Amino acid sequence: MKRMQGHLDRIQRKVLSDDIGKHFDLPNHNGKSDLELFVIDFIFCDPKADFAKSLRLLIENNWIHRLRSQLPHGIDTMQCIKDYEKSWNWGH
Repeated sequence: MKRMQGHLDRIQRKVLSDDIGKHFDLPNHNGKSDLELFVIDFIFCDPKADFAKSLRLLIENNWIHRLRSQLPHGIDTMQCIKDYEKSWNWGH
């Protein structure tokens, strides 16, 4: 939910250095009133579990690819992959 709040904040403040802020400031957009939120998956684990963030990022990456929402087809910069790789303990 923190990420969604961050997105809404950047849209409302018209943060043009951010892809989401920039997108919702384009002509024919009405800021955050154009934003819709849909639940497309549910993770059955304790959100505070050590592996929960890695699992969320893995599932998000899957949906980004399935929905083709990454650049250049969408506005997703694939930051979740970078976050996932940072959060995953690769046996080190």
